[in-house]
Amino acid sequence: MSLKKEVKKHKSCKIRPTKCQSKSEPINYRSESEKIVMLTYKEEKYDLDENILKIDSLSNDKFKCGFLESELPFFTTNNKILTATAMKYIFSDKKDIYLKVVPSSDPHSISNKIPQEFDYKIYKAIQKVAQREKSNIIIITIHGLLQEAGIGRSTNNYRRAKDAIERLKDTTYTLNGCYYNAKLGKGNLNEKFNLSLSSRRPLPE
Repeated sequence: MSLKKEVKKHKSCKIRPTKCQSKSEPINYRSESEKIVMLTYKEEKYDLDENILKIDSLSNDKFKCGFLESELPFFTTNNKILTATAMKYIFSDKKDIYLKVVPSSDPHSISNKIPQEFDYKIYKAIQKVAQREKSNIIIITIHGLLQEAGIGRSTNNYRRAKDAIERLKDTTYTLNGCYYNAKLGKGNLNEKFNLSLSSRRPLPE
C-alpha cells in the first residue's frame, strides 16, 4: 500500500467516541482556591486647598496635571513602605481630590508593594526603549533593561527589576479630580488605570 493511499484511508476513517466522551459520563475536574494577600490602607493628607495651580487651557497636552507633578506620588520616595500597603494621598478634603495607589494582592507576586524610586527608573527605561523603537511592544532582557536604567548588574538588582515590572503592571491607580482634559475642556477627571508603555501622563521627574 502506498503512502498516498494510506493517508487517504485514514482521512476517511470514523472515530468512535471514547468512554470519557460519553454524554452519560460526568467529567471529573478539580478546583483549587487560595487566599489573596490582605491589603492595609493608609492615608496621607496634603493641605493644598489654597495652592491648586491654574489650568493652562492653551496647553496641547491631552492631560494636564492639576497639581505640581512632583506632588503626585505615582512612585513613593518612602523606602520604608511596607508590603501589602495601599496609599491614599488626599490633596483636598473640601473638593474630595485624591490619588489612590493599590498594589497587587496576588499571593504569587514578588513583593506586593506600590512602586518606589527603583521602579521609576525601570519605568523610564522602558519608556526610553519604547520611544526609540517607536513601539509599545518591546523585547529586552533584564540585563538590557538595567543598562538602559543605569543600574548596576547584581543578583539583587535582577530580582528587583523583575519585581518592578510586576509592580508597574499590577498596581492600580485611582485619580479623583487630579487631572484636567484641556482638549475637551473638561476638568476633575475620575479615572482608574495601570501604568503602561502607552501612558502619556505627566510623571514626577
